[in-house]
Amino acid sequence: MLYKRMSVALAIVLVLTLVLPLAGSAQSATTQSWTSSITYYTPDPSGGQLWIDYYYEAASGGTLAKSYGPITLAGHKAGSLFIGSAGLPSGFTSGSAVLRASVPIIATYVQFASGTAANEYGRLLYSGFSASDASTTYYIPTFLYQKFGSTSLMSVQNVESTNNTVQVRAYALGAASPTATKEYTLPPNAARILSPSDLGLAPGFNGSVVITSTTGGRVVASAQETDDAGRGAYAFEGVPSGASTVYMATMLCRAFGDQQNSYYAIQNAGSSAVAVTVDFYDTAGTKVASMPATSVGPGNKISVNPCDYGVAPGVSGSAVITATGGQIIAMGKVKSASGISTAFVGQSTGATKVAAPYIRWSANPSAEWRSYIAVMNVGSAPATNVVANYYDGNGNLAGSEHIATAANPLPPLIKRNTTPQSAGALDSSGNFGLSPYGGAVEITSDQPIVVVVRVQRDVSLGATTRFAEDYNGVPVP
Repeated sequence: MLYKRMSVALAIVLVLTLVLPLAGSAQSATTQSWTSSITYYTPDPSGGQLWIDYYYEAASGGTLAKSYGPITLAGHKAGSLFIGSAGLPSGFTSGSAVLRASVPIIATYVQFASGTAANEYGRLLYSGFSASDASTTYYIPTFLYQKFGSTSLMSVQNVESTNNTVQVRAYALGAASPTATKEYTLPPNAARILSPSDLGLAPGFNGSVVITSTTGGRVVASAQETDDAGRGAYAFEGVPSGASTVYMATMLCRAFGDQQNSYYAIQNAGSSAVAVTVDFYDTAGTKVASMPATSVGPGNKISVNPCDYGVAPGVSGSAVITATGGQIIAMGKVKSASGISTAFVGQSTGATKVAAPYIRWSANPSAEWRSYIAVMNVGSAPATNVVANYYDGNGNLAGSEHIATAANPLPPLIKRNTTPQSAGALDSSGNFGLSPYGGAVEITSDQPIVVVVRVQRDVSLGATTRFAEDYNGVPVP
């Protein structure tokens, strides 16, 4: 039987605690213990079966810890598997996973604070990798060590059936050569989870990372950042190669009531300097500001805040990043006065069908999570047929929304939003994805699109009144 294979790198984590020499804090996401689940969806209308293989972290041997399954997938089924339900050995604390299925699948990794602290910290989300995403080189566009109040953790996973040695190079902001270089050998399917101190970096480090296999094997990589003295936490995928154009489906300058701001980390993926330009658009289709061409050295990064380049307060929209003389990768973060801390990856190409496996909507925004989906047209013509279909945990079509029509087209480079509520997908209790647990969205378009999903929840934790995290939708056949 032919199986579709998807790797979920970083943090299939039961209890992963990173302890760093921080100033004392009553709340520190960096020193928090975490647990996790995998959320999955099949776009196949007939369904099939799913297996999940868990591997110990490479530093603990990298061997197979547990094979779980099969999980029966109805057509268009969305579901999740909590790591505590997978029957892992008691000594398993961190590692990686490989999802195998008889039908195409997509997956999102979800990490949350352990035990009673689960609702006291933000959640970390990132999209899983298909085999085609693996590469001999991977880029992490931002990596921090007690900088801007945050510390990073990254993971590199070997997708080969033999050992794979990788070189990890960390570049400080503006540096022409690596600040630190380390090598690690990864067993088959195993991941190495690395902190800044593992790489020999000093507190205050602000930079980027380039991962290269020295043995020719393919890897995938991801990273997370956590507040050193706060509750914020977010994660994002690494990127295997650069592009001359990168699309950002979320752009904010002190938007909404809690002053949400976007920040873009833009990394040079080439061997010579490139000139980077950023154009900012509002949701009406108007280019509202631009960042002039800025030079970025090899392996290095720049950080961009739309507010610094003339975007007016209160504006929400999208952005296009272009490079001349080379290729770049980019990721976005969103921060707010309410406590929001999110991350997502810029995308260089779109697709005419995109799905997201972790979609929720609670009638009470303080009781559970709500999902808001940004859809950006990255084609060369207006989109006139964009439809969002919401499927529940049983695979039933719960609701649909026409995001763009011939009478109301979506112009190129512009975004619109959809939610389970606006699509009429809520049940009689005003919820989606909660009973049965699991929900997904599948978006089709006559023009290529990119999709970013915001998942958020209101809380009452002093100055922190909202948690949120972003993740990327995934192209599907």
